[in-house]
Amino acid sequence: MFTKPTKADWKMYMNILPELRERYLKNRNKEISNMFLNVNQTATENFWNTKEIIEKEAKILQDCLDGISKAQMKERLIIMFRYGLFQKKDIKNFSQELQKEFLDFIERH
Repeated sequence: MFTKPTKADWKMYMNILPELRERYLKNRNKEISNMFLNVNQTATENFWNTKEIIEKEAKILQDCLDGISKAQMKERLIIMFRYGLFQKKDIKNFSQELQKEFLDFIERH
């Protein structure tokens, strides 16, 4: 499906992962913390609804970040893009070949 990533692209991928995770969680944590303040629900409802969202977010992070391998790097970028961890603007950090392959793929799907 995808060509093998270059050594430079793999290095960039490994370097950018913590930044992507933190950016994603910063936004999600803000949204989740606001859920506790929902005055239209009881404190108990807020707690259980928030717990459910946190569990969904944990699954997303596992799908994107667990079992990282060079062979699956490009597929993981697509998964991360679909979940919102990876954004179009992030692709500029990678090689021209990977940029083209990624952008072509997301435009087709």
